Amino acid sequence: MDISRQSTRFLSMIVPAILLSGSAVLRGQTRDENWKRCGGNDPDRAIEACSALIQSGQDTGINLAAVFYDRALAYAHKGDYDLAIQDL
Repeated sequence: MDISRQSTRFLSMIVPAILLSGSAVLRGQTRDENWKRCGGNDPDRAIEACSALIQSGQDTGINLAAVFYDRALAYAHKGDYDLAIQDL
């Protein structure tokens, strides 16, 4: 199996786990609270809130793009540039 196929396989297993863990942390939060935290100044809380919004499946179009953008900024603030690039 070549490297790109291994990477794709790994990502297909790990990304859903990351998304689910983020949404599980904030599942008790309201949608409005998650929106505020998603665009907030605390990168860890922003990532968790944005991930919860993405996992909810309630947003589409420009709203969903904004959530991915905010999460990318939070990842970048933490120095997780590969994850930031994926969201962008």
